[in-house]
Amino acid sequence: LLAAHPKCPCTRATLTELAEIMARGKDRVKGHILFLKPTGPSEGWDHTVLWEQAAAIPGLDLISDLGGKKADRFGALTSGQVMLYDRAGRLVFQPDQLVVLLFDLKEKIDRIIECRPRAQ
Repeated sequence: LLAAHPKCPCTRATLTELAEIMARGKDRVKGHILFLKPTGPSEGWDHTVLWEQAAAIPGLDLISDLGGKKADRFGALTSGQVMLYDRAGRLVFQPDQLVVLLFDLKEKIDRIIECRPRAQ
């Protein structure tokens, strides 16, 4: 699950990394992006170039998050925040800091996909 602001320039890099993760996971990984849509703006405010970039990534479900309510339910604090859930719906990865170290996320996803233990 990724919380994203559709006009944040950093989201482009996040989506590039997410595309790599989704490609490695193929049909074993399902992703959801909550694109913020503030209350009040006109229709399509959140359907930006970043939305189109995300739409081109197989396995992603794009959600227009009116007022950020869904992101709030997941505890997202900033655009780019990532949460990883296992098949049972348990949260297995959420960074303690606002800066996400994507290589840690990639390593965690690889372990889950391949059912392998953490490297020692």
